[in-house]
Amino acid sequence: MKLYLCLISFILHLLVNSVDGGTFTVDIPNQQFLKDGKPFRYISGEIHYFRIHPDQWEDRLSRVRASGLNAIQVYVAWNEHEPFEGQ
Repeated sequence: MKLYLCLISFILHLLVNSVDGGTFTVDIPNQQFLKDGKPFRYISGEIHYFRIHPDQWEDRLSRVRASGLNAIQVYVAWNEHEPFEGQ
């Protein structure tokens, strides 16, 4: 249950800090993303949240942003959430 609450907090943190009211569209003919009408390129990294203590999440996300990344891929280790099948 504690891990579940940590995961929810992490996701909410990402959502709150990423909402800016701009527009985002996919320009299929030109094969590009547009953010506020301008070409946008994803620069992504991956975080295994279950390997980082929750007290360090904010620091790690700040470092990710400072390094120039603008997207995060999060792997869900299902065995952390369901150690035994059906539980």
